[in-house]
Amino acid sequence: MRSLNKVVRHPSTRSCFLFTLFFLLSLITRPAVASLVLFDDAPQNGTYLWSTGSSISDYTTGSEPVAAGTAAIAMEAVSWTQAGLFIGQAPPAGHTILQARIYRVSGSGGKLMFRRGNNWLKIDLTETNNAHWKLDGQPGTNSFSDDTWHTIQIDLDGFGIQQGESIIAVGFQGPSGTGYYYMDEVSFEEATPPPFVLFDDTPQNGTYLWSTGSSISDYTTSGEPVASGSTAIAMEAVSWTQAGLNIGQAPPAGYSILEAKIYRVSGSGGSPMFRRGNNWLKINLNDANSANWTLDGQPGTSNFSDDTWHTIRIDLDAFGIEQGESVIAVGFQGPSGTGYYYMDDVAFVSTQTAAPIAPPIAGNWTLTFEDDFDGDILNPEKWKVGKQYLGQSGQAGTTAENIAVANGVLKITGEKRAVDQGTSTYNYASGEISTYGLFRQTYGYYETRLKYDAVQGLWPAFWLMPDRANYGNDDLRRQSLIKFDLSSVAQTVSSAVLRIKVASVQSSNTSLAIHRTLTTDWTENTVTWETKPQIDPQWFKQQFGVVANDVIEVDVTQYIQAQKATGDAASFALVDNYVKQQLVEIHSREAAATGDRPVLIVNGLNVTASEDASVRGGNYVTNTYPSETTLSVKTPWGNTSSTYDGGMEFDIMESLGIWGDDVNSHALHWDGYGSSHQSTGSGELNLTPTSDGYHTYGMYWEPGYVAMYVDGELKWTYANSRVGSVPSYLILSLQIGGWDGNGTILDNQLPADMEVDYVRVWSGTAD
Repeated sequence: MRSLNKVVRHPSTRSCFLFTLFFLLSLITRPAVASLVLFDDAPQNGTYLWSTGSSISDYTTGSEPVAAGTAAIAMEAVSWTQAGLFIGQAPPAGHTILQARIYRVSGSGGKLMFRRGNNWLKIDLTETNNAHWKLDGQPGTNSFSDDTWHTIQIDLDGFGIQQGESIIAVGFQGPSGTGYYYMDEVSFEEATPPPFVLFDDTPQNGTYLWSTGSSISDYTTSGEPVASGSTAIAMEAVSWTQAGLNIGQAPPAGYSILEAKIYRVSGSGGSPMFRRGNNWLKINLNDANSANWTLDGQPGTSNFSDDTWHTIRIDLDAFGIEQGESVIAVGFQGPSGTGYYYMDDVAFVSTQTAAPIAPPIAGNWTLTFEDDFDGDILNPEKWKVGKQYLGQSGQAGTTAENIAVANGVLKITGEKRAVDQGTSTYNYASGEISTYGLFRQTYGYYETRLKYDAVQGLWPAFWLMPDRANYGNDDLRRQSLIKFDLSSVAQTVSSAVLRIKVASVQSSNTSLAIHRTLTTDWTENTVTWETKPQIDPQWFKQQFGVVANDVIEVDVTQYIQAQKATGDAASFALVDNYVKQQLVEIHSREAAATGDRPVLIVNGLNVTASEDASVRGGNYVTNTYPSETTLSVKTPWGNTSSTYDGGMEFDIMESLGIWGDDVNSHALHWDGYGSSHQSTGSGELNLTPTSDGYHTYGMYWEPGYVAMYVDGELKWTYANSRVGSVPSYLILSLQIGGWDGNGTILDNQLPADMEVDYVRVWSGTAD
């Protein structure tokens, strides 16, 4: 096993694009809710490679084993630290199985594990809890074969995971020495319907032991093999007669797999078989029909190992079993001499899957965007705070503090609290997020499910704005990173403040935000624009108008406490989120004057930066800038969002608290917001109340036509050649103020919330 470089990271920008593309393409062929992919060639849906202490997680290279696709996770863990995949989110509703492919390198110790909940409780998968997880379909155990891939399935319900509780990470814990594992194809899976049991210790649901001629079927006795429980079926068959279990019934609707555990005694001939229909047609399972049945998950063959249990799954549909046709028996047929087999855990297994998620109107649809807010932060691959600019209509400023993701819900809170943005001070604080620069689409179906507090002053909305992907000169794009080694910091952190100093600015019209990075594995000598870590979209501090010699301080106590608890470094990103186009330079750790350098003040003591670097876009994406005396920040701008020339604002959901509960309006705006502004809309629409307050708002958009839906019901349409024709991005906002008397805010009814269950977008056209 190679020695891994220390890596715990999100994929690079280029990799993000590729695996996002692969993910979107995969949605075409799989049911949208059957599984939530967490790793497949690269981390997906907000996950990232992760380790603790001196353990390492990295991507496979060269000839290292991969279960499927092009890359797996290579893990090296030592001295009871852990390596694996950081998940950091609650499973989607009904997805109670955490599934992964796992490969242990010969001679490696350590245990498979996962971490759960806010306290990061570690759950080792051992023989003592094997009722709650499976290894290749069998009750789990750490005693599994080396140098080959296995499938583990963790029953989260069995481990007592509550609805909305986060799964933090999955991987393995190292032994006292060093262990090496690989992991691939990680996902949350829907729990399949329970099997229709035919034999489990005894015959069930009308079945009975059965044989023909002089063959014998009986119950096992002491010392004979049993797959699970206390008893299996012992079968002895001779001269092409059969032994097994009489079933004598049609499978329940949707249960088209006949599954059983089979054990062949060494030296025995014969072959597994089943009988079907009124004429008792015998079907021997052999290499010639292996496409219709599997052995331990692989295409079936009668050439399997002796004296061990195997799982056979017979696809009754593939063998042409008609609906209502009986499966008569299952077992084995003897050879010309005598054969001995055992059979256990016989059942009809459901092949039912949840219906694909689709818009409420018939059509040819492909899901292109989905967020169920199952993590505990905004997904940085899907959302940013604000639009291309920070600020929204109304009387509230946008703040990261008023945006939260938990228990499968995005919550934006409006409250009476002063907020400074640039040269303006707002008396109220609220929030807005968008997919600007991350996701845009022309035409299709757009949908969200949300609810809000209908209090006077609140102004919730789900809407689209144009995004022509004209983002300015990429060569001018710059961000910077700062990292602090916390090994010298006391375990108990009572206070932590990050302090940086501005070296110079291009003008006073600047924007600077300080975020945490979601991984800390980058090094100043190797990090580039392509390999920079992803950042938490919700900043520690956002400041406009910084000037030379400004000292910026931000309280990062909770973050440092968390990083210290996990033995990780602290890592920060400096960015301009709002396209001010003005270069800001921050003194780096190489600055001539010690007092100008970045410092982390923990418990009143200074910790100097261990690494810092800038990265650049455009023609500089592979360049490194590890030793500059300043750290650079700049974001260029291009006129991408105009509602002129085919651009349009689409207000899919918009309401004012003064209207009360269950009232919505739809609107379209174009040709700017000045003297040329044009608009049309539905006016106030009264909705049928729901038991939980949620409504589902959707828009169908095709050339020259828009149709608005609420709870699947068509509410308003607009047909005109001027309907928007340029790609648009998504916005969720909770504004405060508005028109129609809503600008008179009732402070005593605040704080108040908008809660979003999901957002989905499909490409395609209605029938």
